[in-house]
Amino acid sequence: MRPPARSIRVRPTSRDDVPFILRAEQDPDTSPWIGAWTAERHTALIEEPSHRHLIVENDTGDRVGYALLAVLGNYPGSVELARMVITEKGSGFGRAAVRELQRIAFDGLDAHRLCLDLKQDNARARHVYETAGFIVEGVFRECVRTPDGYETLVNMSMLEQEYRERIS
Repeated sequence: MRPPARSIRVRPTSRDDVPFILRAEQDPDTSPWIGAWTAERHTALIEEPSHRHLIVENDTGDRVGYALLAVLGNYPGSVELARMVITEKGSGFGRAAVRELQRIAFDGLDAHRLCLDLKQDNARARHVYETAGFIVEGVFRECVRTPDGYETLVNMSMLEQEYRERIS
């Protein structure tokens, strides 16, 4: 059964949010799917003009995740959902966050294309993105090296026209 639609808001990440982000990345339900970054890397991206480092909050203002949107300078009109972590899995916050990130990308950043990569075996995330209208574009076979070997990434995207059709 699908969780009910959740109310969220996103706001720019501050330096004070970095410890929360590091804990979120190290959570056992999250760490297999997203590599942990350093505090310095997150802090640099908070200040990077071509990136939108965002905190996801629930309707009471509690942090429930974070996301990173990157404007891809080599591909005009393309924005990448580079990272997203929701700490309350199965809560509906992920779906709500993806909808808000789509709105930011297409309405706020004038994206023509919003893309992302995820690990091939991350069925939960893939389901969320497919439900939101993302389409598989391709597969990057064994391109991520981990301590256990190589992992395959799936590339997904959504075009502005597809987004507009879904929200109309």
